[in-house]
Amino acid sequence: MQTARTFRSFFRLALLPGIALALHACIPDPVAIEIPQAEPKLVVASQMLPGNFLLVNVSRSFGALEYAQDQSDTLSDDLLERILADSARVVLSWPGGRDTLLGVGAGTYIGSAELIPDETYTLEVFDSLSGASVSAIASVLPPVALDSVRWRYNIRETAFGDTTFRDTLIDLIIEFTDPAGPHAYMLNAYRVRVPDSNALTNLFNTGTGIPTIALNDRLFTSPVYRDTITYDAFRPGDTLAVALSSISQTYYDFLTARQRSGTSIFALLLREPISFPSNIQGGYGFFNLHLPSLRLLITE
Repeated sequence: MQTARTFRSFFRLALLPGIALALHACIPDPVAIEIPQAEPKLVVASQMLPGNFLLVNVSRSFGALEYAQDQSDTLSDDLLERILADSARVVLSWPGGRDTLLGVGAGTYIGSAELIPDETYTLEVFDSLSGASVSAIASVLPPVALDSVRWRYNIRETAFGDTTFRDTLIDLIIEFTDPAGPHAYMLNAYRVRVPDSNALTNLFNTGTGIPTIALNDRLFTSPVYRDTITYDAFRPGDTLAVALSSISQTYYDFLTARQRSGTSIFALLLREPISFPSNIQGGYGFFNLHLPSLRLLITE
């Protein structure tokens, strides 16, 4: 019996090199993988301002690996120059009108247009540096009026040991009547002040504590919409502008996707790819026009 057990043990040990060799033979040789980079395209973002002024930002897409090779935590001047399209020709046209937008730096262009409800507008962008061009079409939906907007201070206190910290927020109590039929809305609140050197860039940044609220009447429980929205970016003496705009369902989807990303349009270029709805033919981003219903409030 002892001899049989010894033979079985020897047999198992003799099998180990063969098993290891067989497993090694099953491991494929390393394969060099080349990740093709997406073709660079123009990226368009638009922003309406009171007085029918239109801001359009034009940039160029680039790969995440290209940013990694920049080897810095912030965008270098060279990379910014390649991203921001300062050499573009941006034209807005509509039946009976046409405007070539003025470049004001940082890939931003400004112009004006007579926005007519139910009218269709075409945006055309040509980048002379890359030779790329894109176009987009947007319709202006009829405005929906704000019935009332009120404000009140919202003082919150937090105790930490023997110290109590106070934070003064502001509540906006908003009410409007939702017309019959499906509608989506964009609600904005912002401080009215003299523009500074960063004003144009900040218009495309949602990380300032003053978010854009996207609403869809599919979620409303009454034809009269009432809500209280709390902001932390206002102080006594500020003049506040509250704007309600009727927007397309596609733009609503774009806004909600952007809000889920939790960052600005510029910073989105540096994150993992996110699939956004787009109406830009040949590029990325979104072109939107809207007629806001505007209310001005002065805090005391």
